[in-house]
Amino acid sequence: MAAADRDGRRPARVLWVVDHTQNTIGNFVGLAELLPHIDRRRFEPLAVVPAAGASSAALAAHAIRVLQRPIVPSGWTLNYLRAALAFCRLLLRERIDLLYIADHARWRPADLLAARWLRVPVVVHLRAIPDPGRVLDPSLRDAQAIIGNSLATLHPLRGRVPDGRLHLVYTCVDFDRFAAPTNEPLDFFPSAMPIVGFVGMFRPEKGVREFIDVARRLREARPDLRFLAVGGDPAGATRHYEREMRRYAMEHGLADVMHFTGTRTDIAALMRRMDVLVVPSHTEGFGRVLIEANAVGRAVVASAVGAIPEVVEDGITGVLVPAGDTAVMATAVLRVLDDPAWRAAVAAQAPARVRARFSPTTQVPALEAVWQHVLTA
Repeated sequence: MAAADRDGRRPARVLWVVDHTQNTIGNFVGLAELLPHIDRRRFEPLAVVPAAGASSAALAAHAIRVLQRPIVPSGWTLNYLRAALAFCRLLLRERIDLLYIADHARWRPADLLAARWLRVPVVVHLRAIPDPGRVLDPSLRDAQAIIGNSLATLHPLRGRVPDGRLHLVYTCVDFDRFAAPTNEPLDFFPSAMPIVGFVGMFRPEKGVREFIDVARRLREARPDLRFLAVGGDPAGATRHYEREMRRYAMEHGLADVMHFTGTRTDIAALMRRMDVLVVPSHTEGFGRVLIEANAVGRAVVASAVGAIPEVVEDGITGVLVPAGDTAVMATAVLRVLDDPAWRAAVAAQAPARVRARFSPTTQVPALEAVWQHVLTA
C-alpha cells in the first residue's frame, strides 16, 4: 500500500465504512457534516455501504465515491471468509491507505479482518459506551487507533487497550444549519402554549417512557403545557416501540396534549418551537440533541449519565438530574419554565458556547490528526 501522504504523490485514501442505507440516523448525519471540512489536499475519502440508498445518495452529494459490499455476520463460516477475501480485493483495487470505521457496531466485521490480512491501518470510531462486563471485541484490540466521541465512551477501554491507541474526538455539528430560523409552519399546537420536547430514536434506553411519565406529572401541575415527541423506530427495527409509546401516552390521558411527529429532518425548526428539551436517557455516548438544542438557544433538562455531564454545563446550558427520577426531572422542567430570565441567558450564550466546543473547525482537525498519526506510525 502506498501511503501517499508520506511521499507527496497523492492524498491518502481513507475508506469510510457505513453500515446502513438510511441518512436520518444521528451518527450518519454527523458523518455527512464532517465531509465538507476534510482537507482534500491530504485525504481522499471514499465510502462503502451495504447497498444503494439514502446514505449513498447523501455521500455522493458531497462528491464522495461510494462503493458497495454486503454485510456478512461474523463467524468462521464460508460466507464470512468469502466476504473478507472480497474486501481484500476492494482494498487492493482502490489502493486504500486507511480504513476508517466511522461507527463501530458489529462484532469482528469481515472488513477489519481483511484490513488486518493486508496490513492496512485501521481507525475505529466508537459512538456508544462499551459494556465493561462484556468480552472486548477483537476488532478493537487489532485497531491501530480507537476514537471515542466522549471520555465516557473511552472509559471502559482504559486498562484493556493501551492508552496510546485511545483518542478523544467529540461529536460535532454543522452549526450553520442552526444559525437562521426557517419559515416552516409547525402548527402542532397554538403558538401561545409552552412546549416541552423530546427528540431521539424510539428505543428504551433513550427514555421515551420516562418522557411520557414526566409529561403526565407536568400536566397535573401545568395544564397549559403541550408535549412534542420527535422521532421514531430505528430503520429495520422489528419491535414497534413508537407504536407502543403512543399507546402508553394515550393510556395515561395525554392524547390531547402530546404530539408524535415521527422521524423528521427539520430538527432545528422543531427545536425552536420548544421551550425546553428533555433528554431522559439511561445511557448516552454523547447526546447530539443536547448541542442541537443549545445551538438554537434552548435549555435542556437531562439525565446525568454517560457523556451528558461532559456536554451539558449544569446551570449554564441546561440542568442535570438523576437518571430515572421522573419526579425530579418534572420539577426541574417546571423550574426552567418558570424562570424566563435564566432561559433568556441560555438563549444568549449557549449557541456560542457549543459552537466553540463542538464545531467541525475544532473537531475535524483532531480527527485528521489521528488519521495522520496512524498513517505515519
